[in-house]
Amino acid sequence: MHARFQSLISEDHFEHSAWRAEPNGAVKGGVVVLQEIFGLTGHITQICERLAEAGYLAIAPDLFARTGVSRPISYDDAEAGLAAVEKTDQSFLDLDIGAAFNALEGQPAAVIGFCWGGGQGWRAACRNPARAAALFYPTRMADHLDGAPQGQVQVHLAHNDRHTPDEVTGAMLAVKPELSLYRYEAAHGFMCSQRTHHNALAANAAWARMLSLFDAAF
Repeated sequence: MHARFQSLISEDHFEHSAWRAEPNGAVKGGVVVLQEIFGLTGHITQICERLAEAGYLAIAPDLFARTGVSRPISYDDAEAGLAAVEKTDQSFLDLDIGAAFNALEGQPAAVIGFCWGGGQGWRAACRNPARAAALFYPTRMADHLDGAPQGQVQVHLAHNDRHTPDEVTGAMLAVKPELSLYRYEAAHGFMCSQRTHHNALAANAAWARMLSLFDAAF
């Protein structure tokens, strides 16, 4: 596996950075990885590298590139993360995520997203040629339910996660009845080994399910 920063150019000619990780051998497919409210953190780059070790080309665009936020935000400063999100423009996010799909070099594509990036992942799967989407404790889902992804979808939720209440998951199932919904005895953010809410048992189970989804979709 090898990984590096690369430049992406969006349809409006905006240049921005992304973390790219690719396997040493044959590539099974491409995965766009969408960040939490904390930016392009070590957690997100690590996810890309794990995907590369599993045989996938993974690209994580910096979704805060247009906001002036140039460094990852501390997990202890959610207010700063939310403030950065408020500086984003959805139309530009769509362009920048689209540039990440374009950078997959024609590979069959999937998208995964965490927290805020989970909601963006649903939207991205509606707007781009994604065969599969894996969304981990997605937030702001109500903003994105005017459409449904064409590919297979998994949603991985913490038990009683206030960010994705039952009425939201019900709305998701209403527009995508065949989605696979999993709940874990864990807290929001359980996939991130750098956070106090990390839960290795839940994270390992969710990861294995995601890889099975990709194997089936590709």
